[in-house]
This record gives sequence, C-alpha cells and structure tokens, in this order.
Amino acid sequence: MNPKLFLSILLFFLSITIIHSQVNTKDVTIIRDDFGIPHIYGKTDADMVYGLAWAACEDDFNSIQENFLAVIGRQAEVKGKAGAIMDVLAHVVQAKDKAAALYDENTFTPHFDKMLDAYVQALNDYAKKYPKKILLKN
Repeated sequence: MNPKLFLSILLFFLSITIIHSQVNTKDVTIIRDDFGIPHIYGKTDADMVYGLAWAACEDDFNSIQENFLAVIGRQAEVKGKAGAIMDVLAHVVQAKDKAAALYDENTFTPHFDKMLDAYVQALNDYAKKYPKKILLKN
C-alpha cells in the first residue's frame, strides 16, 4: 500500500477516535523565510509536528482534504466523476478496513502516538479556524 495513502487512512481513524491532544499551541512558532519555507519551532516533538501539519494546511489544505476524501471513498462528492475513480479504488483495496485492522492502541509507541495526535489536532484546529475552506462539510 502507498505510504501516503496509509498515513491518510491512519489519520482518518485517529481523527475519529482522538478527542484532543495536549499540544499547547502557544509553544508552536512557524516562521516563513523569504522563499516561503516554514521553519517550525516548539518545545516538544509533538509541537513540531503540530506546526508541520499547520504549515501544510496553509500551503495546500485542499490537497490534504482531497487525499482524505479519496481514502474514505467520498472524493466524488467534491470532484465529481474524476473523484469517483478514487472512491472505487479505495473500496476495491478496502482501504478503511485495512487501516482499521493494522491500527490498535499498541501499534505505535506512546511518543509516536502523541505526534500523530498533534498532527490530527492541527488539521482539526485549522479546519475550525477556516471553516469556509472545508471542501465537504459533513
């Protein structure tokens, strides 16, 4: 399975099951240089991951959402026929079922779980701050 597809699936399931991680967003600083490259600073690894996800949302929130929608089989609702192809593919490869089978509470270390939580928190916080950028409201 494509690593990006797997991570998207994993993040989908984490976003459903995780209430809210403990990243203090005041500890995250993103400074963009003259080329627009984000330099991310934080007190913990989770802070850094939160900043990375936030910067990714700033750069291309649509693509993040489109990948997510493709994995859960709902891209056609946004992209029409072009998205339907990805929806069928996600169904054929049973993307959601495979991710669910591979992930449980003991799949990753607690440290890595915190980083995944931070990534999901950033995506959710960005969506909450910019609701008009959400492609599919429900």
